[in-house]
Amino acid sequence: MEFTSYRRAEAQVRDWEPATREVFEFVRGQVVAQLPDVAVEHIGSSSVPGMPGKGYVDVMVLPVSAAEIGSVSSGLEQLGLQHARGSRPDRPFFLGAVERGARVTNVHLHVIVADSDEARSQHGLAQALRNNPALREQYAAVKHDAVVSGATDPTEYSIRKIQWGSTHWSASASHRFRTPASRPRGSSQRAEREPRRPAAAQAARVVCPAIRPGIRCQVTPVLETVAR
Repeated sequence: MEFTSYRRAEAQVRDWEPATREVFEFVRGQVVAQLPDVAVEHIGSSSVPGMPGKGYVDVMVLPVSAAEIGSVSSGLEQLGLQHARGSRPDRPFFLGAVERGARVTNVHLHVIVADSDEARSQHGLAQALRNNPALREQYAAVKHDAVVSGATDPTEYSIRKIQWGSTHWSASASHRFRTPASRPRGSSQRAEREPRRPAAAQAARVVCPAIRPGIRCQVTPVLETVAR
């Protein structure tokens, strides 16, 4: 496998591909080799077995603090990844693709500070989709309906998902979650003291990066670009 250029295409919903796990492992290996002090997590629909989507692989890269965002961005740039539209210095968003034989899989890399509300909500949505079959079916139906109704432009497709998320993101996903890098070094008790907060509450507190001038969403960015 190797990195190659991102391939922008019309939105198509396809069955979940087990090979996306292999793509993620490749991406994680490349990122960790370049940035050994950051955690890397597979998020979005491709991280949820059986979840239909565009087949893209979404990755959360977790610097421990905001002070490390710049150096993490530089490391990802050195891997040949490109800043996406809407990427910001405080919330970088990178695009790339992985070539594996004759197949090319697009990848999104989101640089998010570990233990932030957004990091927890990204992690929480993926967990909720894995654990809640009804939520998974609803989300799959939204994707299929969006494409059938003509929302094949990637931005329009994402907006349809945002609209669903802002009105249907269920508080039933009330399990506890923390990101892999969210526990400070040397601390074994913090996670036990962390109050239980519904994943829906986490998502509602995050304003996602703009995907079109003037568009703001009140749900986690995973519904904007990563839950494909």
